[in-house]
Amino acid sequence: YKSVLGNNPSGNERKEALDALEEIYVNDLNRAGEYVDLAVSLGGVKLENLYRDSLIYTAAYLTYEKDSLEMAVEQFDAYLDSFPTGYFAVEAHFYRGLSNLEIKEYKNAYEDFAYVVDLGPGEFFVESCFNAALISFNYTKQFRKALSHYSALEEVLDNDVKKYDAQLGALR
Repeated sequence: YKSVLGNNPSGNERKEALDALEEIYVNDLNRAGEYVDLAVSLGGVKLENLYRDSLIYTAAYLTYEKDSLEMAVEQFDAYLDSFPTGYFAVEAHFYRGLSNLEIKEYKNAYEDFAYVVDLGPGEFFVESCFNAALISFNYTKQFRKALSHYSALEEVLDNDVKKYDAQLGALR
């Protein structure tokens, strides 16, 4: 496909080659950044920031989904380095936090969950708050932070059983 792009292709040939390379680089190789560079240099296309943002995040998320957690952390790092306030910054922090939690990088996981919690209620708030409290209590032994997170969790929960669990965590 690279040779097609290097041989003055027609518009359709260029699109087909770029689509095939995107499939290979993003879905198979998990190297979205290299695809972006290749598409710009060989494909002669200008990629808009939204597309670049989405492409790099998607590659990181697909790596996370494949349980390649160390690699996912590296790719979420690359995404957040390029797009610190990008369209998927909250998701990237959340999934990088989950990845770090699984590989027992508790300090890094806590930082990502705290970032999400500090943004306030949203799609990932409850789970981030719970994980931040859990890490604070069980791993870093920062009991005041654990209490703060359990208290914030209690305020947003509407399920009595889960609210009781948050209260119990705060009392420990």
